[in-house]
Order: sequence, then C-alpha cells, then structure tokens
Amino acid sequence: MTAIGGVVAVPMLLFPSFFISLFSTEPQVVHLTTPWLRILVVAALFLGVGQVFQQAFNVAGDTITVAVVTFLSLILVEIPLAWFLSHPLGIDPLGMGWAHLTGMAMRAIFFVPVFYWGRWLRIKVI
Repeated sequence: MTAIGGVVAVPMLLFPSFFISLFSTEPQVVHLTTPWLRILVVAALFLGVGQVFQQAFNVAGDTITVAVVTFLSLILVEIPLAWFLSHPLGIDPLGMGWAHLTGMAMRAIFFVPVFYWGRWLRIKVI
C-alpha cells in the first residue's frame, strides 16, 4: 500500500493546485490549501510505513510497543508541537500540518529499530 501511495503522491506533490481546483476554484482556497496538501501527502507516506509496522506488531501480539510509540509521538510530541507552531510561532493552521507530519515521521522512525531489535518475535500470545 505504501508503494501505491508513493505513486499517487508524486502528482499531488508536483501539481497540488490541479487537485485542489477539482473541489474549489476560488483563488484564496487554492492558495491556502496548496501547502496543506503537500504537507499531508508527505505525512501520508510516513503514515503508510507506520501502519505496516503497527499492524505487524499488533498481529504478533506486541501491542505495548504500539501503545508506547503512539503515546510518545502523539501525546508528547504531535499535540504540543501543533499548539506551539500554531500559536506562539504564528504559523497558524499550517503548524498543525507540520506537527502531524512530524508525528507520523516519528512513528515510522521509532518502529524501524524496534522491529529490528526483535523483541516482538519473543512475545507469547497464549
């Protein structure tokens, strides 16, 4: 699925205005949503990688790893970063997009070493 997402992501990254104009032709809407679409397309690629690892751990019975990584990336990083980027730094709504991208990237990056560490292989489900 991540490979298919990557193929779909390239045109959306290169021509975001075209895809946005399919839904709205108002210049202000297209102008405001173009960077949003680019940020979220990259976040979706990280989301795909993270979901593959998340499901691998869940099916293997290592749900604690998924819970810890999600807690660290979402509660301790993504939500505070969204507030910080949006309010004190004044990036406004794009701050939430950048925070979401950061959270998705962190999940994908955290899962890779845990996967190769191999603790999930030693978990007994029943």
